[in-house]
Amino acid sequence: MSRSEPESKRKLNELKKDKKRLEEFLEFTGNQQFTSENCNKELLRFKKSLDERYDNPQTVKRTLSIPTAALRWFAAEEVSEVVI
Repeated sequence: MSRSEPESKRKLNELKKDKKRLEEFLEFTGNQQFTSENCNKELLRFKKSLDERYDNPQTVKRTLSIPTAALRWFAAEEVSEVVI
């Protein structure tokens, strides 16, 4: 499927934003053991920090969705005993 130039640029910008959101979460949490408890605790802690920073709940939800999806994917693919 071929995309138009503007559509390709838009998709690239979305990908860059998603990457930035994931990097922000990883920087916030630091390097930790990948366990259900740690993942859920850090997602909640990150959400609280986003709530303090942003007035709009949709912004918080959008920012939190990328790290949540990444952790769920990794858990499903690599560490099946971890539940997010």
